[in-house]
Amino acid sequence: MSQAETQTSENKKPGSSKKGTLYMLPVTLGSDSLEQVLPAEVIAQARKLSTFIVENEKTARRFLSLFKTDKPVRELTLHLLNEHTSDAELPACSSPCWLVKM
Repeated sequence: MSQAETQTSENKKPGSSKKGTLYMLPVTLGSDSLEQVLPAEVIAQARKLSTFIVENEKTARRFLSLFKTDKPVRELTLHLLNEHTSDAELPACSSPCWLVKM
């Protein structure tokens, strides 16, 4: 699963000189706790994020609930990116990557 932080800036658009950051989060296998598999820094950063690019919304919300994110899981923005995503939908998935963290 991958995700992107999207604290918005109205004057930043694709092609601007400053870009956001795309963080890649590995999905854990099995019943291991996050702390057993991921470094504390990764967990801390993931808790601060509010927008994610995911393959499946239901399983992503279940996984993200383990992080105890700053926002309630139901308020997180999830962009689907899977085998059914059309080329026309790709800009919406990547647009958070263009927004600058302020």
